[in-house]
Amino acid sequence: MATIAGLFLASVFTVTLPENMLSSLKVSEVHLASAGIIGTALALVLSLSVVPAQKAADFFSSAVLRLYARDRTTLGVFTLLSCAALISLLFGTGWAFSVSARYTLAFQLVLLGTSLDALRIFYNRALNLLDPATALSLVRSECERHVARTSNDIEQLVRIHQSAGDDGAIARYALHTRSNLSAILNGWTTQLEEFAHKGVTRRDTQAVTAIVRTMAHIGEKYCDVRRNSMFLIPDFSGGMPTEISDIGTVLNPIYESIKRICEDAAKQANEAVVQECLVTLGNMAAHAMTMVHTSDLRRTTPLAFSPVFYIAHCAKVAIPVGMEDALLSAIEGTRKVFAKISIDTDTQAVEAEALDVLFAIAASSYTRQASPSCFRSVEMMLRAAQHDIRVRGYRDVDSLVGVVLSNIAALMPLEAVVDMAGQRRLQTFPPYSLGFEANIPTLLLEIAKRVKPVEDDRSWINPFDEFNEASKTIVHHYRDVAEKVKFEGVLLEKWVVDSIIKAAEVHIYLLDNPPANGEQFLDTVDDHLRWFLHAPAFFFREKAAFPYHHASEACSDLALLGMALLQRGLLESAEACGEAIRSIARDSAMAQSSRSYTSAYGFADCVVKLDLLARAADALGRTTSAATFRSHASRPDDITDERWPEYVEAVATRTRQMERELRERDREFRIRPDPIATLREILRQQSVTHPVA
Repeated sequence: MATIAGLFLASVFTVTLPENMLSSLKVSEVHLASAGIIGTALALVLSLSVVPAQKAADFFSSAVLRLYARDRTTLGVFTLLSCAALISLLFGTGWAFSVSARYTLAFQLVLLGTSLDALRIFYNRALNLLDPATALSLVRSECERHVARTSNDIEQLVRIHQSAGDDGAIARYALHTRSNLSAILNGWTTQLEEFAHKGVTRRDTQAVTAIVRTMAHIGEKYCDVRRNSMFLIPDFSGGMPTEISDIGTVLNPIYESIKRICEDAAKQANEAVVQECLVTLGNMAAHAMTMVHTSDLRRTTPLAFSPVFYIAHCAKVAIPVGMEDALLSAIEGTRKVFAKISIDTDTQAVEAEALDVLFAIAASSYTRQASPSCFRSVEMMLRAAQHDIRVRGYRDVDSLVGVVLSNIAALMPLEAVVDMAGQRRLQTFPPYSLGFEANIPTLLLEIAKRVKPVEDDRSWINPFDEFNEASKTIVHHYRDVAEKVKFEGVLLEKWVVDSIIKAAEVHIYLLDNPPANGEQFLDTVDDHLRWFLHAPAFFFREKAAFPYHHASEACSDLALLGMALLQRGLLESAEACGEAIRSIARDSAMAQSSRSYTSAYGFADCVVKLDLLARAADALGRTTSAATFRSHASRPDDITDERWPEYVEAVATRTRQMERELRERDREFRIRPDPIATLREILRQQSVTHPVA
């Protein structure tokens, strides 16, 4: 603004000043006074420049002080003011190169305006230099300059090797390892860590988070220039030889620095810094997943394991102090890792480490009563398994599904305990929540959708092999949960059984929609379906606090599946539904009666579902199956003669109620599918198809 004002005044002065007034003006004194003003501004600049320099010396180090001394804005202002003062002094001596005083005075006005603007620019720059972000920007620029200069020099030498027929990769690698670039970057990493610890002590959260991001930026820039010169060398320091990359000489000090900053911040209860450390490590892990090393045998990401390992360490630092937001950031960091998996790159070790992070967060949440981090970590495990299925399909050996299910089974005893304590109201554990988009039945459905048609030249290969292996893994998970978890009648048991029913429906979906030419192999899917139909019987083993209503709903679902299977002619699977209902009915008969429900009516609620199945079988002409269903409703051996009349009366009562509902023709509104309504529809269809004469 002052420069514009000077130009305007100079123009007015040049155009309007009369000639007779030039002789009366003391031109030399005006120039000397202007030189004094500009010299004062220069002295002020030199005085103020000491303030950010002192700040750099106190908070940062001598290396940053040297960067401040080379600041281009400060040097430019100093040069401009010096030249303006000297020119003004030169005009003050009367040596104006025969230029009229009209023009020298006009030029002097412009110089004054420019000098004042330069002083204002320096003032703003001095304020910026007091901000730690400016120092970090200078450090970042300095590191980028070293990286760019070293990379350009190496590329010039590589082109010479390429002209001799070499591909350049080995030469590029050798030149990078012999350069001092890694030492320079490690030096800046050490200084940045020192700045960060000072910032943590002063509780300057913004500065510390900016420092952590600067470290990550330096590491990523170095990785980018080394992307086409990455070689793996054997490392024998751990006893067994492992392959490592020399790029780790720059990245590992950065990870260690971030870890120490995180530990220091956790001691100071500074969650924002701990959270930023985990976010930064997650971003670095995602970037490392793009650094792919290709050999003759496989493609790997050798740099990706380290950042995930340090995420695990920082998460363990955040767990004892209860930093939930930081743990959620760690979970998000693992998501970025899983999002980068691909079908042609081996990242098995990285994925296993990321799953360990999620499991550690989930397991620790039960002692802290922190359901958000628990559910989010379990959801991330399931989403990782779902993404793995979509990218690579199901593998029996190294699929994430098996690992995730094992982790969930290990968490289930703890989940049942907190559910019994009333800490899961209006919440459903994600693996068995039918409203969650990556629950266990959905994972099985993802695998079912990947079943391919049978190839004509390979017609002997079962297209359902992958699905059957996944089905076996999942049903074993359910059985493992049933054996290890004491539910004591909590709602969690119902959600688990509901998910089993949905998984069985996935099998029926595949039976109804087989791939082309795959009909000859459907019996294998039917075999695995029966495993799921028997699985609900492994639950509801409680002797006290038996969940009669939940058991009755499970039997209703099994009756619905049995009727659907009878209609499809899958009699063995339909009879498996009856066997599961019989088992649940006998467990309910042996349980203790509660205040609101007796075991006799619990037994009757289950047995009446067998009657529904028998009537459906009769209507469909499956008399042998109908007899089998009725035999399952016989008296259990453990019920004494004294108690049996009570059970007979309860069964008769429930049968009369069922008969009445069967005659009411859908007058009742029901949210859940109803086996009585299904039986009524079967009877109606049969009466239409085979009318009575």
